[in-house]
Amino acid sequence: MDLKLDEDRGLKILAWLTTRRKTKAIGMVRLHVTKVVDTVVELNNTVISASRERRIEAEKCISRLFSNEDEADALRRKISEELTKGESPAKEREDLMRLTMEIDNIADCAKDSARSIVIVMRQSVPKEIWRGFQKISESTVACVLALRDGIDMLGKDLDETTKCVLEVERLEHQVDDERYSVQLLFLEFADRLNAPTLLLLDDALRSMEGVTDCCEGTGDIIRMLIIHEATSKMGK
Repeated sequence: MDLKLDEDRGLKILAWLTTRRKTKAIGMVRLHVTKVVDTVVELNNTVISASRERRIEAEKCISRLFSNEDEADALRRKISEELTKGESPAKEREDLMRLTMEIDNIADCAKDSARSIVIVMRQSVPKEIWRGFQKISESTVACVLALRDGIDMLGKDLDETTKCVLEVERLEHQVDDERYSVQLLFLEFADRLNAPTLLLLDDALRSMEGVTDCCEGTGDIIRMLIIHEATSKMGK
């Protein structure tokens, strides 16, 4: 038996398995971010229902949001298991795991924001404030959609991925400005809002901003993956 031949064959099989598992893991990450997008969309639906004072409708939205967040959580665990099976470089697996965790944090922030919104609906909130919330929630949906597109192009078109990451950053800064505008409304209508209501509204607002912060954090990890991929191609 030619030991050198067996060794070469073994390395080729190992390389094939590594690539196959990496491709499967990235495919699962794409499915994961799609479920997270669904979660953020339901946050936006919750805000719309709250602005129209439709509590039952808002509770249905948050129920779907929780279901989507649970599914996203299950996918995160599956991705983690898949990455432990691979023989890819440790740094590569670590980056993919960080990517998955940060994507999952987006859904967590959306859930926290929706919870506060449903509670605060029991109080009278000026329509101007709800309009401000709706503007931000629409921006968070746009931000997570841009992130999804970037992840979808990862490994396919690095230039398009980079464009999507830049769009995520732009929308994150936009939400920062929109949040400031809503906080000014808190002051304007302070005489019509009691302290607990203001605290809940601020919690909802901070968590909503957290959605885009986590999108930006995910974008930073994508940048690292782009650098690794480009470096890998240069080394071939």
